[in-house]
Amino acid sequence: MEETEMYFEGDDVLKGLPSPSELHINTALNNVAIAWKQESSRFAAGRAFPEVPVDKQNDSYHVWERGDFFRDEAEEVGPQSKTPLQNLRKSTDTYTCKVYGIGGFVSEQDMANQDVAANKEQKLAQANITKLLIRREKQWVTNFFTTGKWTGSTTGVDLVGGVDFVQFSTLATSDPIVVIRAQINQLALLGVDPMDMVLTIGPAVWLILQDHPDFLGRYEQTQAAIMNTTLIAAVLGIREVVVPFGSETTSREGVADASTTMAYIIGKHMLLSYSPRAPSIDQPSAGYTFNWSGLLGAGEDGIRTRRVPSDDPLGVKVIGNMAFDHKLTSRVCGVFFQNAVA
Repeated sequence: MEETEMYFEGDDVLKGLPSPSELHINTALNNVAIAWKQESSRFAAGRAFPEVPVDKQNDSYHVWERGDFFRDEAEEVGPQSKTPLQNLRKSTDTYTCKVYGIGGFVSEQDMANQDVAANKEQKLAQANITKLLIRREKQWVTNFFTTGKWTGSTTGVDLVGGVDFVQFSTLATSDPIVVIRAQINQLALLGVDPMDMVLTIGPAVWLILQDHPDFLGRYEQTQAAIMNTTLIAAVLGIREVVVPFGSETTSREGVADASTTMAYIIGKHMLLSYSPRAPSIDQPSAGYTFNWSGLLGAGEDGIRTRRVPSDDPLGVKVIGNMAFDHKLTSRVCGVFFQNAVA
């Protein structure tokens, strides 16, 4: 009788049994792929101020003088007396939408050989939009979320943490509700409605405020002490609190994933602004974002994606464009809190 060889777990080779590679030939999955993107909701641009789709790349708009609408000039008039006439002054300002672009190349051979889940054209289009949103956000910070831009505060200039108020990261002695409400009241005095005010805060500030005892104390008797932006807006009596979590790569190209460094685009500051939900000819706004929707192929957000044939070498270019102008339209409609936390 022939002896049968037996092999057990731990043996280097299991003779007579098929190997894993014989049972399954590796191919790329078509329902899973690892890629990265950031939704537009992670950015302040497009949320903090109204967006205005425009047909032309540049144009003008009317600006009425704020003081003329609030001056007490009405007088008692008799049957034969003349009614006093007021004077409403008007000027114009302009916008110019700059066109930003980013793209990538897909060779003819890549297109012919790629798996469904590795659709390089699709991934390039996705990456294009993300990078354009990052560019728009950084431009928004330059135009709005920095010092020397706003005059609506009680002092007429920026408020500095550690100088004009106790930084909110000092939990024991800081009072963010009192500090912020004082500026809400100041903007209301200037003639705007608190329920159309937006507080834009950096992620580092949000990390502190969501656990600050001043806010937690307002709800601890009625619900779980877990803060969100809606609850904080309700305490302050404003329409919305916006926390932009948009981030960007700060390490150089070619660095391995494990060594890639990231940073939030919005810093340790806050901006309180009068920002109506939609553009209007009857009310002001701290700022507007003009989107050139008239750019061929662009949507209302001013974004378009194009597939452009390329002959050298054979393939296609996937091009993304965004055309916009961040315009500060009323300096008195904003209060900037610099270094709100340490």
